[in-house]
Amino acid sequence: MDKRRRRLFELGNQLDEYHALQRRRLALGIRGDVPGATPADYNSGGGAVLSAPGASDVQIGSQSYTVNYSGSWGAPHPNDNLQWLAMYACQILEDDPAASSPWLYWGPAFNGLHSLLGFETEASDAGVGFMTDFPANILGFLPFSIFGATIYLPQPPYTVVQGWLSSAIANQMGTPAAMGPTHNGICDFWDYYWGKGPVGPNISQSQINGWWYIQGTGPMQDFP
Repeated sequence: MDKRRRRLFELGNQLDEYHALQRRRLALGIRGDVPGATPADYNSGGGAVLSAPGASDVQIGSQSYTVNYSGSWGAPHPNDNLQWLAMYACQILEDDPAASSPWLYWGPAFNGLHSLLGFETEASDAGVGFMTDFPANILGFLPFSIFGATIYLPQPPYTVVQGWLSSAIANQMGTPAAMGPTHNGICDFWDYYWGKGPVGPNISQSQINGWWYIQGTGPMQDFP
């Protein structure tokens, strides 16, 4: 196989991988975790409200559910493997002196989760480009528009956190943010998506003794 054909073959495989991730992302939109919730509830103007771990209230439109999710984000059981949780949600990671720090608010839910991705500010509702650029970035693709269509050219993959921040900023979504646990200086801030680079260890709830946090173009910060 000559170089051009081999390159096209490799690009085809990468695009297949990208579209497979897109299909999985769409599949995740089919909610099975709140039985009885109707599509109208998810699309209502009231949106959804997730209370802090321990409060255990999930409000979706007109429906309310009791879900105790303390210690459930990550790998609390042998077959669990949630490593990154991306939330397209306004101010879910707001670092406001007048409110509880996000790592204190959401921290009790962590139990092996590597990072929580969200927004420090309001998040724009014009997020179509953002929602395609984020998976493209972490899989190693560069979106390129030509003749009204978007194609994806190979590029070095971003880390999960870097991919979230850069795609949100590029699409003017607001101020993105991310946080995660640390254990004696060890953290998962530099994780790549599976198969794209190194992935750090799961840090169980009992091992957490600090947190990292980043927003926008600012530096990563450590907190006890």
